[in-house]
Amino acid sequence: MKINHSDTSSLVEIRAKLPFGLDAEPQNGSITVTKSNSNGAEVGDKLLYCSHFTMGLPRGDGIITTVGSFGGAIGWQCSMFDVRRARSFEEVIEALTSNVEGRTDECVMIFEREN
Repeated sequence: MKINHSDTSSLVEIRAKLPFGLDAEPQNGSITVTKSNSNGAEVGDKLLYCSHFTMGLPRGDGIITTVGSFGGAIGWQCSMFDVRRARSFEEVIEALTSNVEGRTDECVMIFEREN
């Protein structure tokens, strides 16, 4: 999916099947793709968000969630990790590598791409 973000850039959603590869590194305060790949990432794309798995209690406001919380039903929770708020490149790597078989079959990434 591609969304025109502004006159100069677009937001691009990439759903990379596991296992996936991503050649990227910190550049000028962003995590920037350094090598295009078959997943659809292109050189210069800036990683904004990626799917991220953490252990936690069920979320929501239903009765099942409430009972699960009191019963200690801890499990894997998926959310979108805001790469721009990461304190280090290692934190981004941890978020990306939390997408493993057994939890999911893909890693969802949102990039900003210059038009």
